[in-house]
Amino acid sequence: MAPVKVLDKDHSKGEILPIFAEPGLATEEYLLEIGHAKRFLERMTSDPKFRELLAQDPQAAADKYEIPVNAEELRPLWDEAEATSGKDLTEYSLTVQRYRAWCKEKFAYRDIVRTESIPSDPRYKQWRARQVRRCVSELGPAKAHGLIHAPCCFELNKGCSVGCWFCGVAAPKLGDILEYTPENRAFWRGCLEVVKSVIGPAARRGFCYWATDPLDNPNYEDFCVDFADVLGKFPQTTTAIPHRDPERTRRLIALSKEHGCELNRFSVLTLGIFEKIFKAFTPEELVYVELIPQNKESTDRYAVAGRALEKIKKKPTLREGYGISIPEDSSFEEQSYNSTIACVSGFLFNMVERSVKLISPTNADEKWPLGYRIYEEGRFDSPESLRELMEGMISRHMRSTLRSSDPLKYRRKLQFEATEEGFKVRSPFLVQTFNNRAYEPMSELGQEIWNGEWTAGELALAMEKRHSVPLTSTFAVLNRMFSLGILDDEPGEA
Repeated sequence: MAPVKVLDKDHSKGEILPIFAEPGLATEEYLLEIGHAKRFLERMTSDPKFRELLAQDPQAAADKYEIPVNAEELRPLWDEAEATSGKDLTEYSLTVQRYRAWCKEKFAYRDIVRTESIPSDPRYKQWRARQVRRCVSELGPAKAHGLIHAPCCFELNKGCSVGCWFCGVAAPKLGDILEYTPENRAFWRGCLEVVKSVIGPAARRGFCYWATDPLDNPNYEDFCVDFADVLGKFPQTTTAIPHRDPERTRRLIALSKEHGCELNRFSVLTLGIFEKIFKAFTPEELVYVELIPQNKESTDRYAVAGRALEKIKKKPTLREGYGISIPEDSSFEEQSYNSTIACVSGFLFNMVERSVKLISPTNADEKWPLGYRIYEEGRFDSPESLRELMEGMISRHMRSTLRSSDPLKYRRKLQFEATEEGFKVRSPFLVQTFNNRAYEPMSELGQEIWNGEWTAGELALAMEKRHSVPLTSTFAVLNRMFSLGILDDEPGEA
């Protein structure tokens, strides 16, 4: 482990720099200041003994764990009462101001990635927008805002060597690994060219893992260099095994930075791994690496999907520990876990199987236990057959308007309420209101959709006969509901 560096802080300039957007601006002093504050907060989130000592003697906690910071100076970052006191940011230390500016940059970066993930095809663009709106209602605004709805991701292995008991996508044990042979490299690059042509520039915001750990593939970095060469961006990496070969991990971080990758992530599974990471990497090395605490002592919660969902189904007593309140008399179908780790509204490729799925995030439940819908899946044996498959999926599933023959009903788990002014549909997180001013028989229209006995064309004709409302007006209202994601377009079996 490299010795921890402590520099005398020169705050004479008092600069707050955009070192995320422009890493070249970061001086050694600035990086260390951010890195030490970040390490202090990561320790607090992950380690209960640190939290216990922090509550008793903040500076003693920092000193014991060799984090060279002024704990009181950082109080606005770790004390909720101080953080929500309403004080102006300028009243805090420059370290706090710099760290909060750094965090604000990362939030802005997430929004940039979400925007850059919008595909070029107008059908795909509208389909993705509908999934985004559905997720706000289904998952809640806070959870939904954290999803980037990436257009694609690639598995370079079959399965994963880590075997997390809580894996949100229930990754199988590690099987075949895609070798970086000349033939596979040519196939890989050919497929990337197809993905780029079908999705457009947004494909650069894809990544190369899913139910896999990327570092299980010994040539992961080579595949990523090809990804950057073809799609224009080195993919972000999330790994749970950065400690197995720290030098390889260090080289990967440097390579990704060299190719313009802004951020990587380490999933930290245990306190023991947490300690190994802190010993292997200095604070400044991990400034541009997010640590995702997955250890049981962490104050963060696992996503209740995949294997974690199966665990809770078998042991209901775990529910309270996950922060979930479920009535004992409710059926499993009625339970809403508000959990998914899926962040793709688009194509999931497995390059070992040569398979592709069209997916989008959803609450993990009996039908979609892995936390994502599967609209269709298929296999390909050449870049040309991949193009045909992707374009077919777009054509079959990404329509922007209802067809006359489409059955009308609300999305699963939405509640309907008729009102004098129209009607409301309600999820646990969002109430959406439709009133008669926009469409005179709105209340009746809403009720008929709730009854679930009509196709779109049949209901439009009925509204014309009952109220002399033009078919186009009814379809305009129905298509607006469709675009908001409140009408059911859930796939059956893929």
